[in-house]
Amino acid sequence: MKAAVPFRVALVLCALATVRTVSRARAFDIQGITVTGDSRHNNSLALRANVAPRIAGTFFTVDLSQVRTAFEAAPWVRRAVVHRDFPNRLRVILQEHEPVALWGGEGGQGDARLLNSFGEVFEANLGE
Repeated sequence: MKAAVPFRVALVLCALATVRTVSRARAFDIQGITVTGDSRHNNSLALRANVAPRIAGTFFTVDLSQVRTAFEAAPWVRRAVVHRDFPNRLRVILQEHEPVALWGGEGGQGDARLLNSFGEVFEANLGE
């Protein structure tokens, strides 16, 4: 009976080590990101330049909230929803800001920002 406890502890530790090793395997490195949804103001090159340096980890270890935050930091992106696609991809659905008015500044000059259809003020290149 006393020998069963150390055996169970050793078994659990081996299982945890196996899970950790498999979750960090190169086969599960993120190989691609599929972006769908609104992308009128952002092209794939601009998104890749903004987001790729901020993504770290494998399919199992990547922080989805960090990926979402990286996409939402891109200009014009209001909201991003990030999903895992087994075995090594991410899928992102974007919602862009829909500008309806200018906020602040004189006649669109100076520090003018945009107001979206949800009443949120956001900054983006007015030339776009």
